Amino acid sequence: MQLAVILVTLLVFYWDGTCASCPSPGEQDSSEGRTPQGKLKHINVILIGATGDLAQKYLWTGLFHMFRHHYREGEQHFQFYGCGRKTADLGRQLLSEILLYRLPCSDDKCRQMKSRFVQATQYHTLVTRKDYEKLARKVSENTQSIYGLQGTESTYEEGRIVYVSTAPSAYSKIITMIHEHLRPKLGKAWMKLVFEKPFGHDLESAVELTEKMKRDFSETEVYLLDHYIGKPVVQQIIPFRKLNQGLYGDIWNRDHIERVEIVLKEEIDVKDRTNFYDGVGVIRDVMQSHLMEVLVLVAMETSDSASISDTLDRKLELLQQVQMDTGSGLIGQYRSYASEQKSNANNTDFVSLTPTFAAVSLHVDNPRWRGVPFLLVSGKKMDEKSVYIRIIFKNSGFCFRKNHKTCHERKQIIFYIGGSDNRFSPMIVVSKSLLKPKPGLGWRLAEVNSEDVLLGQSMGDTYQMVPEDTTSSSYSTLIEAMYDGQKHMFIDTKCLLASWRVWMTCLTSVENRKPRVYEGGDNQMEWLDITYVGDKLEYVHKEDQLDVEVADETVTRHIPGAFRGERLVTGSTGDIIVQLANDVRVQAERAVRQNGVFHLAVSGGNTPVALWRHMTSPAGHYFPWWGNTHVWMVDERCASPSSNISNFYALDTHLLRHIGVPHWNIHPMVMGSDSCPDDADIAYESTIRSVTDKMDFVLLGVGSDGHTASLFPGAESTDSNKWVVHTVAGPGHVSRRRLSMTETFLNAASHVAVLVSGVTKHDIVKKLAGDVTDKVMYPILRVKPHNGTITWYIDDDALFGGT
Repeated sequence: MQLAVILVTLLVFYWDGTCASCPSPGEQDSSEGRTPQGKLKHINVILIGATGDLAQKYLWTGLFHMFRHHYREGEQHFQFYGCGRKTADLGRQLLSEILLYRLPCSDDKCRQMKSRFVQATQYHTLVTRKDYEKLARKVSENTQSIYGLQGTESTYEEGRIVYVSTAPSAYSKIITMIHEHLRPKLGKAWMKLVFEKPFGHDLESAVELTEKMKRDFSETEVYLLDHYIGKPVVQQIIPFRKLNQGLYGDIWNRDHIERVEIVLKEEIDVKDRTNFYDGVGVIRDVMQSHLMEVLVLVAMETSDSASISDTLDRKLELLQQVQMDTGSGLIGQYRSYASEQKSNANNTDFVSLTPTFAAVSLHVDNPRWRGVPFLLVSGKKMDEKSVYIRIIFKNSGFCFRKNHKTCHERKQIIFYIGGSDNRFSPMIVVSKSLLKPKPGLGWRLAEVNSEDVLLGQSMGDTYQMVPEDTTSSSYSTLIEAMYDGQKHMFIDTKCLLASWRVWMTCLTSVENRKPRVYEGGDNQMEWLDITYVGDKLEYVHKEDQLDVEVADETVTRHIPGAFRGERLVTGSTGDIIVQLANDVRVQAERAVRQNGVFHLAVSGGNTPVALWRHMTSPAGHYFPWWGNTHVWMVDERCASPSSNISNFYALDTHLLRHIGVPHWNIHPMVMGSDSCPDDADIAYESTIRSVTDKMDFVLLGVGSDGHTASLFPGAESTDSNKWVVHTVAGPGHVSRRRLSMTETFLNAASHVAVLVSGVTKHDIVKKLAGDVTDKVMYPILRVKPHNGTITWYIDDDALFGGT
C-alpha cells in the first residue's frame, strides 16, 4: 500500500512539475506561522547529475538523510530538483526508480518521511542555457506559489543548495550557469555550492578553477567535498588525538615515531573506466586527495579551539611544510591495463604510461616531524581491499629476559578505515605496549578475536575502539555537515592549491617514466614490495629478471642490466616504444632550452613506424617542440620521395603529415628524382653544415645482418672527413644505390638510439650480445658516440626469440 501511495505522488509531480506535499495557497491562510512574519523556512536543493552512478548509490540517500533530520511540518520545508542530461521522460523514470529502491526504510515513520521526500522531488533536463533559465523560473515560481506569494517580492526561501555531481571538465561552464541563473533572486537566502573531487588536473587547472569560483562565489559559499573525510575512522583522527593528548601527546613526534604509513589498496580494476582513468591515474585519483587529507589530520597541530577558521589555518600551515623529493615516487601498472585501454580507445597502437599503483615518500619540515617518512601507497587490482593509517613507533626496549614482551611486542596505532577482510570492521587499534586509549563520543572499546592478526600484530595484544553507529555513509555525514556549515570537513581552496604544489613534484617526476608491470590480484605481488634504502624509496626486487609462462610452466629469464656496456631498455614492443618516445621528448626539451632548436635524424625501414604511430596517437601526441625541430634522414635509397620504397615516404606517411614541423625544417636526402646526382652527398652535407655541427638525437635500426643506416657488412669504414657518402649495397630488389650519414658524423651526436624489435632480429641480437668485435662484418659496432650516449631499445621478441 505504501508503495502505491508513493507511485501516486510521483505521478503528481511528474505531470505538473509542482510540489505536491507543500501547502496550497488556500491552506496557507489558516496555518499558524505561514506568513512572512512567521517561522516557516524553505530550502531549495538542486542536484546536477541526479541520475549518475554516484547520485544513485550515495547522494539521494544522503539528501534523504538530511531531509529526515531537518524537515519540520510548518517550520522547515524542502523542495528537491534532480537535474541531468537525460530527457524529461527518461530522467523522471530513472529518478523514480532511484527514490523507490535506493532509500531503505525499516519502520512506518521512515516510510512516511520517504513519502514526503518523494513528493517534494522533481526532475528537470539541464543542458543548455535555456534549460537553466527554465529551471530558475520553476524554482522561483514554486517557492512563491506554494505559499501564495506570487507577484510579490517576498519569499520564504531561507537558502539554496546546488550539488554538482558531474565530470570535472564541465565545472567551469556549470559555475557560470549557476551564478547567472540559479542564485536566489529574492530575499536574503544563503547559497551553498557543492563540488565533488577531483578539483583540477594539476596546479594550473586548479588555480584556474578556484579563480573562477572566487569571481562568482565567496569562500563561505563553496564546499569542495572529498568523501573520505566523512568516513567514521577518518572523522575520529582529530578527536582521538585531542582526547588522548595526555597519553600520546609526548610521543606523537620524531623522537618516538619511526614512520607513518597511509595505504589504500583496491581489488578492483578499471577495465570499464579506462577512458576516464587514463587521464587521471592513481596519484591524481586518490593520493593527491584522499591520502593527502588523511596525512594532514595525522600530522597537523591540534588545539583546544573549536574555531573552524583556526582548524583550516592549521591544515594550511601543515600543507605548506610538506616536502617531496624529486624522483621519490615508484609507479606500476597492472598487466592487463594496456589491453583494456587499447580496447576502450579502439586503437591497437595506443600505449599508456598511466600508473595504477604508486608509492611515494613525503616529509614534513617542522620540529615535530622532521626526519619521519610518511609513506603513501595506493593501487588497483591488489591482493586485497585494505585502507589504513599505520603509525609505527620506535621500539627501544632492551630484550634481556627470556620471552619477555619487550622482545617481540610492536608499538603501533592503526586507524583501520576498512577492507575486504570481514574479520575486521572500521576501528582504531592501539598496541597494548602503549597506554590504554580513551574512546571518543560515539565510540566504544571492543574485543576482536584475540587470535586474528592485523598488520603483523595479534588482536589479543591490542586495544580496539569501534564506532557505535555503523549505518551512516560518508556522503550522508558530509551532506549533513554541509547543511550545518561545518567548513572544516571540506577542502579549503588555499589548502587545495597547497596540496597541488606538493604533488606537482611527483607528477612531473613520473609522467615520462615507464611503470613497473605487475600481474595483479594474488599473482607476483612481491614485485611491488618496497623498502627504504637510506632516505630513498626503492623496489625490493630489481627488474633484472622476468618470469614468463611458457606451455604451462614458468621460465625465469635474466634480463641484462646493459647491452654491450650501454643502457638497455627492454620489455614488450609497446613498452620500449613508450620509453623511446619519452627519451626523445627529454632530449628535445633539453636541446630547445639550451639552443632553441632540436635536430632529429631518423633512419628508414619498418622499425620506427611503431614510434611514429605512437607519437601521433592520443597517448603520445604531447610534443610541444615540433616547431623547433629539424628532421633529417640518416640514410635514403636513391628513389623518389613519393615512392613506397623511399625511407622518406614512410616517415612522411606515418609522422610528418600529422605533426607541426615547418616544411623548411624537413630535410629529405633525395628531391624529386629516381636517382641520386653525383654531388647529392656533398649537397646534403652542405645543408647540414649550414645549420648545425651535430645531431641532438639519432634513431637507428639494426638489420638481421648487422647493418645500420646504409652501412652494410663487408664495406670498410667511410671517409673520416665526410659526413654523408654514396654507398652501393643492400638488397638488389629495392635500390642498391643509397646515401648515408657516416659513422664519423653519427658518432658526433649527443644521443643515439638503436631500436631493435621482432623475433627475426633475435639471432643478430644474440650475436651482438656475445663477444663479436668485427666492425666490418657488423657495422652497427662502428656507432659509439664520442661525447654522447647510446641506448639500445630491444623488445622481448628480439631479446628472447619469441619463446
